[in-house]
Amino acid sequence: MIKRLLVIFSFLIFAIGCTGSSQVSPLDTKIPFPLQTGSQYHPRVVLLVIDSLMEKSLKKAIEDGKAPALEFFKKNGQYSTDLVSSYPTMSVTIDSSLITGTYPDQHKIPGLVWFNDKERRIITYGNGFFEILKLGVSDFARNGLYAYNNRDLSSNVKTIHEDLDNAGLKTASINALIYRGNYPHTLKVPAFISSVTNLPDEIQTKGPETLSLGLFSRENQENNHIVNRIGLNDSFAAEELIYLLKNNTLPSFTILYLPENDYTVHRKGPSAIHGIEDVDKQLQNVLNSFPDWNDALANIVWVIMGDSSEIK
Repeated sequence: MIKRLLVIFSFLIFAIGCTGSSQVSPLDTKIPFPLQTGSQYHPRVVLLVIDSLMEKSLKKAIEDGKAPALEFFKKNGQYSTDLVSSYPTMSVTIDSSLITGTYPDQHKIPGLVWFNDKERRIITYGNGFFEILKLGVSDFARNGLYAYNNRDLSSNVKTIHEDLDNAGLKTASINALIYRGNYPHTLKVPAFISSVTNLPDEIQTKGPETLSLGLFSRENQENNHIVNRIGLNDSFAAEELIYLLKNNTLPSFTILYLPENDYTVHRKGPSAIHGIEDVDKQLQNVLNSFPDWNDALANIVWVIMGDSSEIK
């Protein structure tokens, strides 16, 4: 725990050191938050997790001119592929390790599907349509919306949202399925979901101060990107981030999960670049909300990573 906190705050201190005290013109009314420099301020950090981002396909997308936003970040930052994933390499397990800084033996999320020996039942967070039907839609929905964060994730470990909040820094989670924090939230379950499950109309959960989770919870009530996968998509996530930026409510640390590249990789193989091209368009929308793309770099520390491969 102490080691992980040191890593977190070392990163924040490093980011402050990178910004230094040089003066940069503050952003205009397009995004009205003031530029903050100097050691007395914590930088705003945005962690973008692009599901199934891979080095070869990313390189090809950039070479083909299909990923100008990612190319911009790559040229103006540090790029590394010398990383080792936690194991097993399943999104829920990796994400749990990422957000808690611990391995599955501690955070207790061993995979997408696992057997709870104490309860003598199979738990699934979604590993295929027919499997969900066989094990039960209601159990699947309850596991993903409630149990994952409030019961299955070990209470003996802390998430980055909990640690940073305890240190006085506010955080946000946008479309990340693992989001546990210190603040109570109400997830609104649409009637068309509750009608085919035994879920209630509302689910009480705990997350960071700002929690966006598709149709179930959103900051921008006019965010209409909810038809596609009930809002658990890249365009919804990007719009939520833009909303926080424009309303000067972006906290010290934000995790934003972009899942759709994973669908492309599973359908068309790891060499496909269409998913990267699509996610790059959403990143372009985020960058275009600034007066100039360089203003995004001047005001925010960006960390972009695949869920188990690379970071830059």
